[in-house]
Amino acid sequence: ETPERKFWSPEWEIVPGKPELCTNTSWQDLISAGIRDRIEKGQVGGIYFDCAFPMQCSNPLHGCNGRYGILSQQEIRRRLTNLFEANDRKALVMEHLSENLLGPQMSFIDFALDGEQLSGGAEDYRKELSLDRMRVMSIGTNWGMIPITLFYEPENSIAKTDSFLAIWALHMPIHCIAPMRGWPVNLWHAYSLDREFDFDKQSRRLGYWENGQVVKVTPEEVKVTLYHKPGKVLLVASNLSDRKIDAKIDLNVAPLGLDAEKIKCIKYLENQEQAPQYSDGRLRCSLKPNSCIICILSEE
Repeated sequence: ETPERKFWSPEWEIVPGKPELCTNTSWQDLISAGIRDRIEKGQVGGIYFDCAFPMQCSNPLHGCNGRYGILSQQEIRRRLTNLFEANDRKALVMEHLSENLLGPQMSFIDFALDGEQLSGGAEDYRKELSLDRMRVMSIGTNWGMIPITLFYEPENSIAKTDSFLAIWALHMPIHCIAPMRGWPVNLWHAYSLDREFDFDKQSRRLGYWENGQVVKVTPEEVKVTLYHKPGKVLLVASNLSDRKIDAKIDLNVAPLGLDAEKIKCIKYLENQEQAPQYSDGRLRCSLKPNSCIICILSEE
């Protein structure tokens, strides 16, 4: 609530009488001017949009006529990002998406928070998150966003968290976890591996659906995704079946600029009965049902 709202509220509202404001109004000019003032005074280091999705608006006072303000949502993000850049400050713009993926809206944000739509957790995340659905959810990385995982598991359950990691980490790194009810130890280890890998601007994802020239897996039902940067690979191998699998993963890392003979497995997620073993381009691992391994392969 702002002092201006009582004077301008009828025009700014999405539909008269509702609390939401429309970005396709002069409200956008007012809020941008206020934030600009704070940026120039060094009082703002970033912007967070909490589920600020375009909504259908039919307010005749500003003429939306039943449209969704997708481009006006993009415009306010563009304006705020440009205000940071014009004042030589590094802008951090974060969006709480919750699987609501709109290209124009995502084109000016740095971080994307996702996972709240799974509130309450699941007994088996394979039933909540299919591979096809996860590939769509993670498509935001095509806009250069960094995904941040909001984890709502209600119990500190190792099995449930293994199930979550097995499908989530194949598609999005565990850059940051916002657990709402405690840290299962395997979730903490996965986050620690992400920090150890140290994602940067040179980091790239090579998903299980596109890595045939680099990865050969036996048996093929094991899915492997690589996150790579000069000198390092963060490997995720997932067993989404109901049986234990002993897997062999042959890696042709030359296209990634790595030397297979120099690589060593330096750290791994300690959630399996046996540690993964790497030698001369082959990783051997034993995978429990509905779980994954995460390991760092490094030339250092």
